Amino acid sequence: MPNDFINSFTDEDSSNPRIVFGQGTGNSIYYSNNSYSYLFTEDGYKSQTGVAEFSSESILLDHLSEFLSPFVSLKSSIDIDSGLLPPGVRYVGKNYVVFERPPTFQNVFYIPARVEEMREEYDEGDEDEENYSYADYDVEGNQITYRLPIPWQLYVATFDTAYLCASVHMFFMNTSLFSTDQTLWAPTIPNFFANGLLCRPMFDSMYEIDRYEKSIKGVIETAYDWVWNNGTNNDLNETLVQLCIQQPEHPIIKAIPEDRKRLFANNYVFNSHYFESDRVCTFLNAWESLTIPDILTHPWPNPSQGTHFSHHPNQPLMPDNYQDLLYEWIAENYSSETGDTISTSEIEEIVDNEDYSHTEFVEYLTDCGLVLPRTFDWDTSYSYREILDRIISQIPYNNNKHSFAKDISSVSYSISQAKLS
Repeated sequence: MPNDFINSFTDEDSSNPRIVFGQGTGNSIYYSNNSYSYLFTEDGYKSQTGVAEFSSESILLDHLSEFLSPFVSLKSSIDIDSGLLPPGVRYVGKNYVVFERPPTFQNVFYIPARVEEMREEYDEGDEDEENYSYADYDVEGNQITYRLPIPWQLYVATFDTAYLCASVHMFFMNTSLFSTDQTLWAPTIPNFFANGLLCRPMFDSMYEIDRYEKSIKGVIETAYDWVWNNGTNNDLNETLVQLCIQQPEHPIIKAIPEDRKRLFANNYVFNSHYFESDRVCTFLNAWESLTIPDILTHPWPNPSQGTHFSHHPNQPLMPDNYQDLLYEWIAENYSSETGDTISTSEIEEIVDNEDYSHTEFVEYLTDCGLVLPRTFDWDTSYSYREILDRIISQIPYNNNKHSFAKDISSVSYSISQAKLS
């Protein structure tokens, strides 16, 4: 950050610089009473920029830059070899880079088989079986190329101290990234886990990993190539299943031929993590028939927290007077063997023997507004901030004493308290 910019936000009688690290809303100036103080200013685009004054005891300077917003143009104080950065880089942290790409058509190279099925195609009676590698698989003869309209994409690539790419996450968006609260969606392309993590491609030599420039530019190129230029197979396709579950009215689903559409209906896919290759091909064929405007405005599936979704519902929290309500419900819906009003002892026997429908009772409580409807993991959406926190908290920092997820939560709390004061 230029010194004259820093000085413009420094009190005449203050020797502590103020460093831009976030954005807010409103025209007010806010200050907190702890070790941070904040000033918000508005630029010509009505964008609010937050400026923080800090003490050396509160946060180390070399970690403060990891809190800086991707939406503020500044140079990180971390010593990083960036190289000539391409457009779309939103933020460079200590061991990660965030970048986006606009909507476009992309080639997806899909092999309709699992890795183990590729191996099984080899003739077991061949004398060279021990020397067989997956590179011997006839990729050209089995690969299908789809030209797909892709919405806005956001990438989070992590790397080690040698600038070797360690992991790549990709998410779909309807617009360019404009807020830390913006919702991110899982990509519906094979070879991605449900949380947006790419399954790393397999390489025959270290050269395929080591051939990129040792800089942030090289990490970005690596991440992009891993996603789009290394092909996909059918080992992972849960995000395609989730589009059917979460967004049954999506344009891709509507474009599926009527004679195949029943195979993508909720009752067919609800308990599934996986599509067989014929359904994947049907899905990708339908997607290929669309244009970019067709897919720009509709939501995509929510990502999971872990690598896969659980298909078990999150059971609703029962009210404190659950047993009283159960007895009353049984009394209203069950009769004694003689046809008379059911007695308390008979109700207790029904409960002890579980001779009633728990599902129907929960539905009754839900209809009465006494409990919230049951939910599934995929009903929860996640913001850019939440997803980035989760990814970065798993990066093995050189200094384990400092955690991005922990520190950024502290800063966020300070901001919220400042706005309330």
